[in-house]
Amino acid sequence: MINKEQAGRSSIVERAMGIQGLCYGTKENRRDVFWSGSCDDGCRRLAELLDWEHELDQLIQEGEVKYKVKPK
Repeated sequence: MINKEQAGRSSIVERAMGIQGLCYGTKENRRDVFWSGSCDDGCRRLAELLDWEHELDQLIQEGEVKYKVKPK
């Protein structure tokens, strides 16, 4: 999850009922991650970690042209 605040976690009661929710920050977690920050910064950081920066920049440029947005 990329968000400015944590969300999506289930309570103890919900977990007892089988409602799992997001599991980031728990010992048994094997699937969920929480990154605190803006969506733009989180996506940029993820692209860097996956070595997808070039592809992300290309998609951003194409979107700016298509929607006539001024580059940042």
